[in-house]
Amino acid sequence: MDNLTFIDNTLDLGTFLSVKSNTRHLSLAHSTVTANTGRFALLEPADGDVSNPLVFSVESTDFTGNYGKQDALIQMTTNSIIHVKDSKFVENYSVGRGSIVFAEY
Repeated sequence: MDNLTFIDNTLDLGTFLSVKSNTRHLSLAHSTVTANTGRFALLEPADGDVSNPLVFSVESTDFTGNYGKQDALIQMTTNSIIHVKDSKFVENYSVGRGSIVFAEY
């Protein structure tokens, strides 16, 4: 996903971006994620093959003023990896487990 603008959205339950399949690579680049409420991404691969993990790449993306509620903005489970490059995380928070990333392995 490139040049995504995700601003001022509210989600009471669930996740804005949920990856629960055998997708192997998902990328977010040159994007803006601002003033949203709710978990932004859940990475939960269906396949447990550790030699072939789900990779979520974030590049040149700004996350500003987001509220992840009970979970972090990005939640990862076993067999998922996140790569972040040239991105900004400013004033993001949650009341639970982590503000940006919560890894549950």
